[in-house]
Amino acid sequence: MNKTNLIHTADCKNSTDNPNCNHCRHFYITWDAKMPYGCRAMGFKSQRQPASEVLDIDGSPCVSFNDRSEKEKLNDRGASIKPTVRHISVKA
Repeated sequence: MNKTNLIHTADCKNSTDNPNCNHCRHFYITWDAKMPYGCRAMGFKSQRQPASEVLDIDGSPCVSFNDRSEKEKLNDRGASIKPTVRHISVKA
């Protein structure tokens, strides 16, 4: 097996076993430039995606992964969900 096949196999295995933090409701971006990624469920910040850290340290995929709702995903992409506001004019 050549090197490219090994890399491709490792990438495919990692993507199916380990969840993507960008789709998790516990994932957030910090203000800390040295530790830009955080996980609210486990309470830590890291230089890499938290799920990758968990996989390296524990050897198993992240068990705290909780998929975001569609509404939360839309808000992250910059789409605004405008509340319905009605203006009522009252004469005194």
